[in-house]
Amino acid sequence: MKRFLGIDVGGSSIKYGVYNDQGIAYADEQGQCVTPKTSLDDFVNQVVDIIVGYPDLDGVGLSIPGGVNTDTQSIIEGGAVPVIGGSDLSDILKARTEFEIVIENDANCVALAEKWIGNGVDARNLVCITIGSGIGGGIILNHELYTGSNFFAGEFGYMIHREFEDYADIEIMSATSASIPMIKMVANAKNVPYESLDGKKVFAMLDACDPDVEAIYKRWIRALATGVLNIGFALDPDTILIGGGVSAVPRIVNDIRDQVAHMNKYSKHWHIDVCKQFNDAGKIGAAYNIMMKVTKHEKA
Repeated sequence: MKRFLGIDVGGSSIKYGVYNDQGIAYADEQGQCVTPKTSLDDFVNQVVDIIVGYPDLDGVGLSIPGGVNTDTQSIIEGGAVPVIGGSDLSDILKARTEFEIVIENDANCVALAEKWIGNGVDARNLVCITIGSGIGGGIILNHELYTGSNFFAGEFGYMIHREFEDYADIEIMSATSASIPMIKMVANAKNVPYESLDGKKVFAMLDACDPDVEAIYKRWIRALATGVLNIGFALDPDTILIGGGVSAVPRIVNDIRDQVAHMNKYSKHWHIDVCKQFNDAGKIGAAYNIMMKVTKHEKA
């Protein structure tokens, strides 16, 4: 049985785990540590320490924030971990560990995880929309990850939502439909510091039928559903999955389904659901990504 290490790099922590080629985790080979962000050397040293702790591997996959040139395996920009931006991280790690290493964007790894052992297993065409401080996503077309000609595919947060007059004030999907904008709108409406609220508190207020929060949520969910509808008609997938922290709130996917159905009757052809793997999706997708590369190489 082959063994693949998946490493999910986040802005605050690095999560990692070993999986076999059936997607089953080795329970005693999972871990987490703080993400070094002071320098590239510190970051590389931490990742190397993780990798060399598992000497009997068939490959290593990394999920990272920011942009990845998957042709050259270089980092276009590091997102929440700026120190890795512009680096040839894959080559650096290969030289230090001698393992086959493949790097991919974190939202794309979510899509890969859902396609492998999640709620997108049976989908030929799959879209994952990740909702957090911003909005990202991953696209599977004909069972293959699609990253686009310039590796921008799935960056749904940049979609323009509304008409605008000033080109310096364009409203994009991340500004209307991510979780932080909603929390900020609630804070302003209730005249409380933004830092005093989080998603759990906002949804508790919503469950308590707070009229201010209900009005904000109504606008927020409609904006989000509008983005889902646009993505649906652009790609016409079998399945659209909602991921990120808000996907843990049961009512959100139901409200998105209802809103999209009201907007257009043809949306009934898309199966809209939540991501299954949730917080483990990054490391699972990273492990699957390297597994696919190794398997393809062996068949060649």
